[in-house]
Amino acid sequence: MEPDYTQYTYRELLEALEGIDKEAYPERVKTLELRLKTWSEETVLTANRPNNNLTGGIAMFIISAYFTWVLFTEGIDKAKLFLAPFILVATPFTYLQQRRKYQRHKDDYLRLDKQGVSLKLAATEHFLLWSNVRSVICSVNKSHQAYFFEADNSQHSCSFEAREFEIDEDAVFDFISQQSKKHNFFMKSD
Repeated sequence: MEPDYTQYTYRELLEALEGIDKEAYPERVKTLELRLKTWSEETVLTANRPNNNLTGGIAMFIISAYFTWVLFTEGIDKAKLFLAPFILVATPFTYLQQRRKYQRHKDDYLRLDKQGVSLKLAATEHFLLWSNVRSVICSVNKSHQAYFFEADNSQHSCSFEAREFEIDEDAVFDFISQQSKKHNFFMKSD
């Protein structure tokens, strides 16, 4: 049975090409090579920002209320006098701040396709054609994967952090790498 390479990510395609017996399966090799060439043409990566901001605010409210209750019923006298009232006052403000942040970012999205980058963060929307990209700076470490797109017109430059969206970070990196080769812009990774 022939594998369905249309469902493979770019890295899975590379691994399949490396691991395949080229003499035994020459047709599969041709299919893999063709799929690798057309991967960025057919791939569209879209993602929305997860709704965990409001959930986090509600969780913070519940945890703070429980912690306050424990302090009042079983806590140390001084903790009852100073810490518990502070938590009671701070909890609603924390919840309201998280709710405001959720409302501001609930419609955020990221889309990468063969034409360009579409990005909405808060009230700002960006659309950047690959042909207008001059360079991409990619900052990758254990805690984040951030991209800064510098355009020919600096007013259209934009940036995003991949972990803010529900998206496969490796696919984002692979996709942008493919576009940099195709459209001849500089991609710097640190």
